[in-house]
Amino acid sequence: MDVTAHMAAAKHAATATNPGDIWDALSADCTMPERRKEGATPAAARDLAMRPLWPVPDWREKRDIFHRGRWQSGIPAWARDGEAALFAALERHPGEHWDVWARWYRDRVRGKPLTRSDREFLEAMVLLDRENGFAAWQHPAEINARIRELEARGPEPRRPRLPADRQSPVNFVFRGAVIDRAPPPPPAVPDTRRAELESARRALAGLFDDTLGGPISNREPRLGTVLQRCREALGRDLGTLEPVALGIVADRLNGYAARADALLLPELAAEVVSLNAQTALFLAQFAEWRDYARAMETALGAEAAELAAVAEATEAVGAIIGAEPALLTEPAAGALALLGEEAAADPAPLVRRSYLRAVRAFALTLAARAVEAVGAGAEIGVRNTAAAAVMAGAAYLGTLATGLPAEFGWLNAVIAWVGRWLR
Repeated sequence: MDVTAHMAAAKHAATATNPGDIWDALSADCTMPERRKEGATPAAARDLAMRPLWPVPDWREKRDIFHRGRWQSGIPAWARDGEAALFAALERHPGEHWDVWARWYRDRVRGKPLTRSDREFLEAMVLLDRENGFAAWQHPAEINARIRELEARGPEPRRPRLPADRQSPVNFVFRGAVIDRAPPPPPAVPDTRRAELESARRALAGLFDDTLGGPISNREPRLGTVLQRCREALGRDLGTLEPVALGIVADRLNGYAARADALLLPELAAEVVSLNAQTALFLAQFAEWRDYARAMETALGAEAAELAAVAEATEAVGAIIGAEPALLTEPAAGALALLGEEAAADPAPLVRRSYLRAVRAFALTLAARAVEAVGAGAEIGVRNTAAAAVMAGAAYLGTLATGLPAEFGWLNAVIAWVGRWLR
């Protein structure tokens, strides 16, 4: 359809019938910021953008209505008749889908406020040529049909804003295309105490070595595993010490110490109790552990919700690794698995919350890569491993987000964003 003639007729009617209507409307728009008490402000600009194209004819006499931003549509008869004629002509060509533009025009003329969805829809229309290969010379019916598809699909979800990191017993980082375990930062130790604390670390490490060399590991294999993990967390020197990891596993050592008399011979029980006490004194010297322990005293949710979240987190990690087995390095997967096993075996709040915090750190690392890359990758047909991994665990991640929203609620927006691009 050639609409040029109709456009020319509408222009002629606008200028020939009553040009005073046009000048009155323009004058009202131009002087609107001055008539607001606060002057030309962003609020005044928003009100002007939402104002009907044709204000009420007696706007000068209704300033109270004017200032409150409530207007009626005062479309002149000649403009209303021209609009009706134009749309009647367009409706005679239903196959060209001019209804999308008719709706847009009527909304703008009548001052319908632009929502975020409206702005994203208009942006998508502007980008049709660049993103979808449309050329300006194509028939309007093809472009209008594509715009109708955009309308039916609805607005794109907002790019999710990821939360800040929280202290975690395990940290993760992308190295190339895989997620690896990130080395923890060395503990913040004043220079004046470095020699003292290094000496204490060596002494405590020696006690763990001696205990591990004795009969305890054979008598109580699970206790032996706890002792071995404590020794690993003590590191080779102060720079490789992991106070948070040591504190978490030492919580389990504390549980064994409380039952040592029932589990072990008297001399072995005394050894475990002494080792536990010295570990607690050593840990108290480090702000990293004190801060973490204090944070973990705050419940992430009801106890039942935390216990359910442990199971969901394990299922989510399993689904992600099952779908993308090359995504995690062995140290990263092993750290998550070990914490998950401990959380399943030990209902202590510190242990289960630490596992959930580690899963959060892993999910945040994965989500950051997926959100960054999925849009461009999906547009050009490139498969994004991080995005595929998010969707592989989406069912369990979504349950985590619902069950513990303060810790995992942000995952819902990530799943919506990634899922929209991959559909």
